[in-house]
Amino acid sequence: MAEFRSIICILLALLLLCACGSAKEEDGIDSVTYISDIASAPPHVEPEAEDKNRPVFSGMTLAELDGTEFSSSIYILFMNEALENVMAKYEVAPENVQELEVLLEDGTVINAKEFCETYAKNEFKWVCLLAADYKNCGGELKECSHYQEAASKANAAYSEDTSMYTALGVSLSDLILYYLYTDLYYDDFVLQYSPGGKKAISENELSMLMENNTRKISYTFLPFYDEKTNRDFTADEKSAFLKLSEEYLKRFKSGEDFSEIVKENYMLLDSYHLSFDPSGPIIYYSPADPMLPSLIAERAERLKDNEAALVKDDDFVSVVLRLPVNETKDEKWMAYAMELAFQSRYGDMFSEEMSTEYDDLDLKYNEDILSQLTLEGLISARYAAK
Repeated sequence: MAEFRSIICILLALLLLCACGSAKEEDGIDSVTYISDIASAPPHVEPEAEDKNRPVFSGMTLAELDGTEFSSSIYILFMNEALENVMAKYEVAPENVQELEVLLEDGTVINAKEFCETYAKNEFKWVCLLAADYKNCGGELKECSHYQEAASKANAAYSEDTSMYTALGVSLSDLILYYLYTDLYYDDFVLQYSPGGKKAISENELSMLMENNTRKISYTFLPFYDEKTNRDFTADEKSAFLKLSEEYLKRFKSGEDFSEIVKENYMLLDSYHLSFDPSGPIIYYSPADPMLPSLIAERAERLKDNEAALVKDDDFVSVVLRLPVNETKDEKWMAYAMELAFQSRYGDMFSEEMSTEYDDLDLKYNEDILSQLTLEGLISARYAAK
C-alpha cells in the first residue's frame, strides 16, 4: 500500500548533470593507501589559539564575480565536506587524513590534502558561477524553489554543531547557499529557458514535450481498508464504496463538475489516503514511470480526453478522468514542462553552456586569504571547537 503515499508527488529531477560539481554526489575516491604507517604517527596535540596554520574563517570575501561577493566560509565548507568524506570512507581520524594517498576513479593517485583542497576550489568555483549567473538573469536567491528547504537544513545543522560553525566563522547565509548550491543549477536553467528568459523555449515546443511525455488525470479514491487499524473492510462496506463510486461516475456523465465530486470524495478519506489538495486535484505523470497505482495508470492510458471510467482493485475503487494535457497552462503545467525540457536536449544544451562558462571562468581570488585556507588549518579549527 505504500505506493499510495506518492499519488501526486511531482519529483523535480534537480540532480546536476555531469558537467556540474555536486556537493551531494559521490566523492570520486576509489581506494586508499597510507603514505606511512598511521600506527606509528605521533599523538595529536591540541593547537594553540595563535596557531599560524589556522585559516581565516571569519567570512571574509574570498572572491568576487560580477559584483557578487563570496566568502571564505563557503570555500571551507566544501573542504570540510571533502574531509568528512575521506574520514568516513576510510575510518580515519582528522589528524591522520593527511597521511593518506587516495586513488580516484579515473586512476589518478592524489594526496588527501590535495584532494580536499582541490575539491573545495572546484565546488567554490561552481557556486560563484551559478549564484552570479542566477542574479544576472534577474533572479533572487531567496526566490529559488528550494530556498526554504536549504534554510531549514542550514538552521538544523547550525543548531546541531554550533561550536564547529562558530570556530569556522560560517554565517547562516553562507550555510544556506552551501545547501542551496546543487538545486541552484536547475533553478538557473528554469530562469533562463522558461517564458521571459533570455533563452526561452517556445510555448509550442513545451506543449509538444507535454503531449508526447505526459498524462494528466483527476480521480476519486476509496480504499477497502482502514490504514490506522490495518483492518480490511467487510463485504458490505466495500459494496457501499463501490456503489458510491458508480454514483460518482454517473453524476459526472450527467454533467456535474468532476472537481466538485473529488472534493466530496475527500471528505470520506483519512489523512493517509488524502493524498492531494482538494483545491487542485490535477495529477501529471509520465506514462513511462507512473507514480500511481498501476491499474489507474493503465486504465487512464486507454481513455480519451475528458472521458472517465471506473477502476476496481482488491484494495480500492476509483473513478478516473483523463484530461487534455495542454488545456490549462498554469503554474503546475509549467513546472512539469520545464522538468521535461531539462531532461531533453535543452538540458544538454544548458550543460554544455555551463561547462564552457566554468572552464572559461577566471575567478579573481584574494590570494592572501586563499593561501590560509588549508586542510591543516581546518583540522586545527575543528579540534579547537571541541
